[in-house]
Amino acid sequence: MAIVMIHEAPSHKSTMRDESRNLIDTCTAGSYVPIDQSCIEGKAEPHDRLLKEATNMKIYALCCGSLEFDRHVFFPDREPGTRMTIPVSSYLLIHPNGRVLFDTGVHRQAITDPIGRIGERRATRFTVRSQVGDDVVSQLARVGMRPEDITYVINSHFHVDHCGCNEFFPQATFLVQSREMARARDPI
Repeated sequence: MAIVMIHEAPSHKSTMRDESRNLIDTCTAGSYVPIDQSCIEGKAEPHDRLLKEATNMKIYALCCGSLEFDRHVFFPDREPGTRMTIPVSSYLLIHPNGRVLFDTGVHRQAITDPIGRIGERRATRFTVRSQVGDDVVSQLARVGMRPEDITYVINSHFHVDHCGCNEFFPQATFLVQSREMARARDPI
């Protein structure tokens, strides 16, 4: 797998930086190819060509279960003690130039062994409310796709609900913000 780092994109501010570093081997094993500004900017494509390509594209929202946690985790100004549940989603884009998966959700092992898979601290803070079959590999199968069919995986950031199933896509090129990669690799 190759990991492409996007240098100028804004970084997601991780509230669990130390936990993200522990996931780096699972989430980003392999080499990476840095993207410089000229690659990002590229040459402007003619509007008609982009429009034609867009009409040949399919987008699937994949339901990858949900997480329950104290809302104080995301809204620190709120009093602790109120639980909330949020969906975990991945998105599949099928384009004539390749298949892109945006985020890979929570690993299926987190359903049966949350402490073993996501660690005690995370398992204490977050309850995986997913069912068997909610993982991204199973969701892809529902639309006739296999992990080896995926050309690119984009990770918005390295939290377990966004990169938990990266290991199932070893042949894909991964796209990630360089600041997020640096944060995940930081030994501090």
